[in-house]
Amino acid sequence: MALSEDEDHRRAEKARQVGLFWYALIQDLLDSNLTTRERGVWHGNWRRRNTRIPSAGR
Repeated sequence: MALSEDEDHRRAEKARQVGLFWYALIQDLLDSNLTTRERGVWHGNWRRRNTRIPSAGR
């Protein structure tokens, strides 16, 4: 069963939003000047924050 164009568009937009959300979370870690320790501190801080994850209902 083929999806309608509206459904295709809605799903593509949702996937784009989720991708942008995750990129926004990790973009700071892409800095090659960060040390492993700095990345670890960043990760620990990230885990302590209350993060809303699109499409996961959290």
